[in-house]
Amino acid sequence: MQRSTRVLLVVSVLLCAAAAGFYSSRALSPERVRTYVEDLLAKVTRAPVEIATLRLVWGFPIRLEGTGVRLYQGALTVESASARIDALALLLGRPGLSLLRLDGAHLRMDRSPQGEWQPPIFGASSPPGTEQLTVTPLGAIEQVARALLSRPLLADTLIVRRSRVEVTQPSPAGDAQPFRLEFGGVNGRLMHSRLFGEARLYLAVRVESGERDLGRIEWEGSRDPHGTLHATMAATGLDLSTFSPYLRGVRPTARLSGTLDGVAEFQTSTPGVEQLDLDLAVRNVEASLGASAEPEEPLRIPELTLRMGVERDPERVVLSGARIGVGDLDFAADAEIARPLGERAKTRLRLSLEELVLARDALRKLAEWVPESGRDRMLWLAERVRSGRLEHVELRGTAPLEQWRQVVSGDAERLPAGFELALGFDDVDIDVDEASRLGDLHAQVHYADDTLTVSDAGGELNGAPLPDLALSFTG
Repeated sequence: MQRSTRVLLVVSVLLCAAAAGFYSSRALSPERVRTYVEDLLAKVTRAPVEIATLRLVWGFPIRLEGTGVRLYQGALTVESASARIDALALLLGRPGLSLLRLDGAHLRMDRSPQGEWQPPIFGASSPPGTEQLTVTPLGAIEQVARALLSRPLLADTLIVRRSRVEVTQPSPAGDAQPFRLEFGGVNGRLMHSRLFGEARLYLAVRVESGERDLGRIEWEGSRDPHGTLHATMAATGLDLSTFSPYLRGVRPTARLSGTLDGVAEFQTSTPGVEQLDLDLAVRNVEASLGASAEPEEPLRIPELTLRMGVERDPERVVLSGARIGVGDLDFAADAEIARPLGERAKTRLRLSLEELVLARDALRKLAEWVPESGRDRMLWLAERVRSGRLEHVELRGTAPLEQWRQVVSGDAERLPAGFELALGFDDVDIDVDEASRLGDLHAQVHYADDTLTVSDAGGELNGAPLPDLALSFTG
């Protein structure tokens, strides 16, 4: 049989099916159609459905137009809706919608302390507080992406315009006041192809708090025929105070503010195993971890950049290839954190800094991360260094997450057991006092197991060469 004949046969069958569905539907009264659609949606959502007005629009394809739609006992309301009936599915006794357009939808979602969502659009999730910081948002991304891209939501193609979503969940910090997120200006399209087994999603939202605009988020996602989920999220002008409740899950008095722009690439093929690549820029950061009961001066950073990969599986969270830019400082980091996350989670971390031109401002910034026992000497050095180059500095070790927080924030009195610190510097000039000056200093320094080793050390004192040094201190 020729290809054109086969195509003509398929088209004829589809036209006949559409015509049969068209003429059978003409016999339905508006009231009967409304009751039928309400019952159909109630079976899909497993909750009562109310539609104020509904009418059939004759044509090809047949359409439904309604107003005043209430689903999930009023948790989802829609000002107006328009749908296309799948004529072939109707003929086969499996009525369904090929397209559904919602205008002015308003969805209110609540998450219980047991981790259940109402209405149950996205299914169950892990209880709040079992994972913290990056893992909680990462798990939420997977949950929402899988729910939207794994199966059609009410129709093969769902279009949402001029809509709003409100999310309420228990505070990650355990406060009595719940944590609320509001998304306005929601516009999106979700398309499922039954023939090819693929799905695509586009969503644009505005993050709000009352009358405040907290930034914008765009989300593009897809699912391939093998079930692998991909998502790209772009944030513009996102207020970081939105994420303060997650920090307070670790430190009740923690605070975070600033503005974030950036892109996140997400991928998962197996539930619970995800990969996330981040490229972010944050401006006007103010952060306070609330490590002590006394009021503390927040850490202020005019601009911070972050690039890194995050991998999560049931056993661990891995941070790889991280590059953190803080003004003139450019850090590299890798980490592996055991799950579940918490203060006692075993953490292996390597933090390094390379090729830094030594200046007073840069050394003062470095002093903020130096353990308390050496901070005064670092500040003393910062006031006297005239010039120089830090070739490298690297800190690495394995310890509970809380100990790492103390080290990185500068709260530790000394490095924990098993930690290693290595650094090298060159061409350093220091004013010791008004009459003495050290110049052309260079050395390699290594600290481990309570032993400090200095090698390849040398320089000049007031222009006279100093002897080369190699020595070791213990205790």
